[in-house]
Order: sequence, then structure tokens, then C-alpha cells
Amino acid sequence: MWQIRHNRYVFQAQSLAPRELFLAASALVRPATTPFYAKLDQTLNASAFAAHARALCAPA
Repeated sequence: MWQIRHNRYVFQAQSLAPRELFLAASALVRPATTPFYAKLDQTLNASAFAAHARALCAPA
């Protein structure tokens, strides 16, 4: 990949080092947990939301 750098008088192309293709799972940041999604899941399960959504999306 090339990056163009401005040097007051001339534009010069410089190559950038290649980036890693894969990341270790331990390098990923874990998001903070909140009770929102647990409560949402509980509410949707209590109202049979998944079954209703499947029925609406079922082929005719």
C-alpha cells in the first residue's frame, strides 16, 4: 500500500509496512456487560417473539 506524503515542495510516495491479517483472540477488547441484553432476551422469550417473527417470515 502506498501513502503520499507532502514535503512542502514535492509529493513523494512511500511504502507502508504490511498489517497483520489475523489477530489473537486475547488481543481483542471485551465489551463491558450490562443487564440490558439479558433483560431484553428475557422479555422477548416471554412474549414468544422468535416464533412470531418466524411465522411472519415463513414462505407462503
